Amino acid sequence: MDSAIKLSIIIPAYNTAALIGRCLESVFDQDLPTDDFEVIVVNDGSMDNTLEVIENFAKDKNNVKVFSQENKRQGAARNLGLRHARGEYIWFIDSDDYIEANCYRKIYEKANSSKLDILSFGSCRINTDTNYREDHFCDSKYDSVVMRGEDALVKRLVPITICHLFHHSFLVDNDLYFREQMVYEDNEFIIKSYYYAQRVSFVRDIFYYYNITTPSTTRSTSSQPIFDLIKATNHTIDFCNSIQVGVQTRCAMSFYAIIAFNCIFDKLKQQGGDVGKEVIRKILPMRKKLVPTMLLSFHLKYCLEAIVLAVSVKLLLTINNMRRC
Repeated sequence: MDSAIKLSIIIPAYNTAALIGRCLESVFDQDLPTDDFEVIVVNDGSMDNTLEVIENFAKDKNNVKVFSQENKRQGAARNLGLRHARGEYIWFIDSDDYIEANCYRKIYEKANSSKLDILSFGSCRINTDTNYREDHFCDSKYDSVVMRGEDALVKRLVPITICHLFHHSFLVDNDLYFREQMVYEDNEFIIKSYYYAQRVSFVRDIFYYYNITTPSTTRSTSSQPIFDLIKATNHTIDFCNSIQVGVQTRCAMSFYAIIAFNCIFDKLKQQGGDVGKEVIRKILPMRKKLVPTMLLSFHLKYCLEAIVLAVSVKLLLTINNMRRC
């Protein structure tokens, strides 16, 4: 780590030639000198001209590092970027999204002055085709409050990975890396991060713009994300079962684990019957740990699903296929 570099921005990129330019422009439309931050872009085996766009953008910038690898999914790309990062704080940004102008100074000064392991900030889901906008930020009573990560879990305050600044040493010291060769790799990562964090805080400002206009690695119509969701749920539950925590923390972790599991149902509606049969086959061995995890979430919908799942995996899928989740 280079103490002179305040921020490392890590951007995995896969087949986003049409959008990554906007992303890169946004990470440079900032209020810190370029000597104070670095941008690490990892081309994850793109089959379009994403790499060409990246290299053209980076050719006159001294603080951009470009790496290429065969397609290993976003987790591996993020890990590669993290291994090469030198900044005091880390921000993972998706290449089809963009960030607020002139936000670096505020988030860095907030994280640094409060000696935070994790800083979370607001985000906005946008669809430029339909002018849809959905803002997400913490309740005003938690704005700038510093707390333990476990307390944030219990209060159900944890957003998605891209809405965070992570202290570099905190990640490395706790061996916090992403699972590779799968999407939804950040489900387990974010729960583990909050479990280990001693100092986290939140600001209500919206600094991240999450694009839902075009397909991305997590918004694909292929069946693979469904099976990756099953893996992600399994890994998260295994982690929760491997640690000793209080009842409230366990319930909160269970809640977050089952959120990912429930995403399977919507994605299944886009698939044929053969995929459903394979999903049943994959879920069956997990049923003994899924049911208690769903009950521990203390969320009415998930508790009802647990009762159905205890009877039949097929019945649970059928019921969810009959309604919108």
